[in-house]
Amino acid sequence: MTPKEAGLVGVESLSWYGMFGPAGMPAALVEQINRDLKKATADPAVTKQMHEQGAQLVLNSPDEFRKFLHAETEKWTKVAQRGGITPE
Repeated sequence: MTPKEAGLVGVESLSWYGMFGPAGMPAALVEQINRDLKKATADPAVTKQMHEQGAQLVLNSPDEFRKFLHAETEKWTKVAQRGGITPE
């Protein structure tokens, strides 16, 4: 049963993957990796394989990914707080 089917309005939970590097990684290297990822994922065979696995390929810029991570952290922090979930 999906959250919507259970009557939970506004609930969204995504599975996603991202690449991370060490703190202080040179910006030029981050940009080069992003360019290389864009080139690799532009290959129709890669896109086809991802879609066949039920994935939607979204390749954000490093800054967009940083903003996405911030938003995900805020969202799930609120969920945990509302549910009384604490780390063990």
